[in-house]
Amino acid sequence: MKAHYPVEFMAALLSVERQDSDKVAEYIRDARAMGIEVLPPDINRSGFDFKVVGEEILFGLSAVKNVGEGAPWPSSRSGSGAAPLRALGTSSSAWTKRW
Repeated sequence: MKAHYPVEFMAALLSVERQDSDKVAEYIRDARAMGIEVLPPDINRSGFDFKVVGEEILFGLSAVKNVGEGAPWPSSRSGSGAAPLRALGTSSSAWTKRW
């Protein structure tokens, strides 16, 4: 799988190891050595896990320290017509109302 689908493989590997910041850092270095760009977290585009965007990997918000799995995640903001968020806390009250 790594040879035929390297971007997808690395995104899956990063998602699996999201709670171990040392391994995440190591796998990001490995991805970059393979020519795969790992984009920084983006509150408007990132999801819970690392995800493939073209030939790049978008950082998963679940791997961000002090965000992780306990945060209330909107089901989907992309394509919803909602205005872009400026910070994670911007719509936290709207998210918690849903939960």
